[in-house]
Amino acid sequence: MRAIPSTVNVLGYILSAKRFWRVAAPYWLSDDKAAARWRLANIFALTLGTSAISIGFNFLGRDFFNTLADKDQERFTKQLVYYPVAFAGGILFHNAVTLYLLIDFLKSNTKVVNAATKSLEKRKQECGGK
Repeated sequence: MRAIPSTVNVLGYILSAKRFWRVAAPYWLSDDKAAARWRLANIFALTLGTSAISIGFNFLGRDFFNTLADKDQERFTKQLVYYPVAFAGGILFHNAVTLYLLIDFLKSNTKVVNAATKSLEKRKQECGGK
């Protein structure tokens, strides 16, 4: 028998969604909305890519251990070549994703710091340079 969600839980979800939208709406509806959508698409693609790599490693491990269990020398030799190549590719992809995210983070934080600095300088001038 399925449990029916209580009214309190449903209201909690609705309030959480409203709070989220109140915080997220200015970003999604601002002049940077194209950049926001581009970042979301990038994160989605990177998530799919890392998931695909994990699935690939699972298949690779399965084939490797099946080859060991079958005691097949020829396939085992091929698997010994596939493993380092796959790990090198996975490491390169992971590092590229990390570098991309770091650069994006630093770019957006630089914009925020520059805007805050300009705002502080403007306020300083308005207060007579104190």
